[in-house]
Amino acid sequence: MIGALIAAHEKFTKAARVRRSSETGSGVLNELDKDSIVKGLIQAFDRFIDEHKADVIDTTENEAGPVFERYFAGKPPFGEASEKKHEFPDAFVIEALKEWTEDNEEDLFVVSGDDLFREACQECGEIHVKGALIEMLDHVASDDEKIANFIREQLEARAQEIGKQAAEHFEGLGFHLIDEWGDVEVSIKTVTLSDEPEIIDIGTKEANAQMVFKIEYDADISWDDSRSS
Repeated sequence: MIGALIAAHEKFTKAARVRRSSETGSGVLNELDKDSIVKGLIQAFDRFIDEHKADVIDTTENEAGPVFERYFAGKPPFGEASEKKHEFPDAFVIEALKEWTEDNEEDLFVVSGDDLFREACQECGEIHVKGALIEMLDHVASDDEKIANFIREQLEARAQEIGKQAAEHFEGLGFHLIDEWGDVEVSIKTVTLSDEPEIIDIGTKEANAQMVFKIEYDADISWDDSRSS
């Protein structure tokens, strides 16, 4: 891509050499330094990786056997015979992604405009393929909403059971009198859910939610009256 940019610029400067004597637009005719451009792009990419705390998946230690099997069988990402050799980098990347999902027991989203790349990734059930970034964002937002609604429904359906556990915990807190010697016995009358469950966060394997209950109770209090004893 950089090579094509340099070639196009050189072609333009040759065609526009008459402009060199003009002060207007002469800057665009300066030669491009390929090494400087590449270095700048690499630095920008490294900054992007650091700022967004991205994980870099190493492909150097991948076994080559599965890749060559796909090559000779003509399976994706390898296409037509004349173009097959250019797909080796993609093939090693796909194998690395599959291995990552197995090692980490996690799912991955892959965004690519390459049909053969997407087709090869779809063979792995843990890799979810999208053709554009907006498709992935829509999918994640939709999934989060569906999961959140499902969690709320399940919690509300089990509100009575959860409320009972909350009441038992409430009774077990322990109550005491201040500056008096006596006993306090608490008995729960009603436990009701105050509002719908609130989803705190949703992860890949677990979610945190908050439920607020209103508890009505009676307190039987007895103590020794030090003034009359």
